[in-house]
Amino acid sequence: MRSSVLKARIYPCYRHAASHKKRCKLRRLPRGPLGNPKCSPYIGPIYRSNIVPSARPAGNKDSLSMQVTTLCLGALVFGEATGYEINKMFEDGPFSHFLDASYGSIYPALTRLTEEGLVTCKAEPQERRPDKKIYSLTEKGRKSLSEALQQTLAPDKFRSEFLFTVLFAHLLPRSRVRSLVDQRLAAMKEKVEEMAQPDEGDTPGMDFARQYGLAVYSASIQFLEHHRHLIEEIATEEEAHV
Repeated sequence: MRSSVLKARIYPCYRHAASHKKRCKLRRLPRGPLGNPKCSPYIGPIYRSNIVPSARPAGNKDSLSMQVTTLCLGALVFGEATGYEINKMFEDGPFSHFLDASYGSIYPALTRLTEEGLVTCKAEPQERRPDKKIYSLTEKGRKSLSEALQQTLAPDKFRSEFLFTVLFAHLLPRSRVRSLVDQRLAAMKEKVEEMAQPDEGDTPGMDFARQYGLAVYSASIQFLEHHRHLIEEIATEEEAHV
């Protein structure tokens, strides 16, 4: 086996460390017998942040803020709104299925958008309370949103405590596994009922997203109903002691 191939297999970061030797922070780590940094649990974060090119435009150091500004612009496409109303869209509104945005990131993003002329802000007086700030999308902001939506998309991220738990079905009592599956099915069927009919005023894009989500939930229900025996059979008969 060629030496370079052997090195690459033993140390996954070898090829990158060799080609980026001068600017790769990995070279500051303790070095292994082949001259490249020793692999460790800490390699992953350093490797990604220092070698793999970012999908975002060069010079964009505030990636989180840029993401939130795009989300705010998207929310304002549907009409003027306060920061509170925008937050509700992501908390339990139409955007809650897609991305996360919090108060702590929304308000700085709106301030930034206002300063850049992408949105306007008008103050509405309130009795015994601070003025309500209402934001509206400008034509410049609409153009900026269109440009942002044409950037390379990040891969979807899927998180599931249910799937993490069933990884260890062999350590759980069968009654617990059955209960987990039943609860999961009930929750997904409830979602299907909620999504069965479009909301009044939905755009074609929103209706497409609804139908996409409906298809995903329906397929998940079908899979779980037909294959639940695979994890129920490996569960223990008695109460498990992990």
